[in-house]
Amino acid sequence: RGIVGLRVASLSTPPSGTDEPTVEDAKLGPSSSDFNWFKAWHPVVPVEFLDAERPHAFKLLGIDIVIWNDGPFDDAPKFQSRKDRTKGAKRTHGRWRAFVDECPHRRVPLSEGRIEDDGSLLCSYHAWRFDGEGRTIDVPQIAPNELERIKANPKSNCNSFPVEIVDGVLFVWPDASDDAKIESALTPVPSNNYEGEDVPEDRLWKGPWNFRELPYGHDYFIENVVDPAHVPVSHHNVVGNRYGDLLLEMSTLGSLDKDGFSIGVKNG
Repeated sequence: RGIVGLRVASLSTPPSGTDEPTVEDAKLGPSSSDFNWFKAWHPVVPVEFLDAERPHAFKLLGIDIVIWNDGPFDDAPKFQSRKDRTKGAKRTHGRWRAFVDECPHRRVPLSEGRIEDDGSLLCSYHAWRFDGEGRTIDVPQIAPNELERIKANPKSNCNSFPVEIVDGVLFVWPDASDDAKIESALTPVPSNNYEGEDVPEDRLWKGPWNFRELPYGHDYFIENVVDPAHVPVSHHNVVGNRYGDLLLEMSTLGSLDKDGFSIGVKNG
């Protein structure tokens, strides 16, 4: 017998009132009793798919974001040409970061930039550099006193989002408001809790990661995943067997509210 629990978010109108959310939506978020898509954890990519040597471009809730790792090299990290690295030097394991994918200077995509040996993210247009928190740390064309003036202006910083790694997946909280760190820290990241059962590692099978882009919206996808009856039929010999016992018992574990609903499924 198998038991599956599924939690699904309810639908709401995009906060901006348009078809495409904006960067301002990510900064402020909507103020309503509906589910707030910008104040929730969203899975983006398995970490093992990422290369810590370069930034990666993704789109989340209609917003272009850049994922990158701020780990410096282990031999007295400094800003330098890669050809000047000490032989055998390795990048230390830093933290994965998520920014809105635009430089605050001229809005050039930061995903087209570089991760430098000191663990900073460099914009490929004018070489502005940013630390893991999104703060400007260098503008090479100006004097030090002018740099301090620019760094004091919050508009010179990148819009940085909270990031967590759970079960090997990188989750992003797409909100850059002042309360984002606190709100995200108080909200559990979705994880496999196995219905509260303490399952030993030797009972778990962890297959290879895969993900794909699907040509439809989240509403169509939710309708699909809350229909377990189709799985052994449509996915015969991949997930289940259409000639086996297809008996199902479904129950509502949590009724619909602004955070979604949950169902339980028992199969024979």
